Amino acid sequence: MESPNIQVGRVLRVGRGWVDVTIDRKVRRVRTRPDLLVRAGNYLQITHDQGIALLPSQRSSSNRLQ
Repeated sequence: MESPNIQVGRVLRVGRGWVDVTIDRKVRRVRTRPDLLVRAGNYLQITHDQGIALLPSQRSSSNRLQ
């Protein structure tokens, strides 16, 4: 059984149908679907250079007002 080729990167720039993502200190342009709402600062998971998933944000709890 093969292990999947999964990479996680942070979004730097967003355009129409593409995003620039940093993976291992290299910038890579990835095509996205029009229905996927991606913003700079989000994290993307790229599987086999084909599938893209938007990971949930990981905000720290110290930034919230109590």
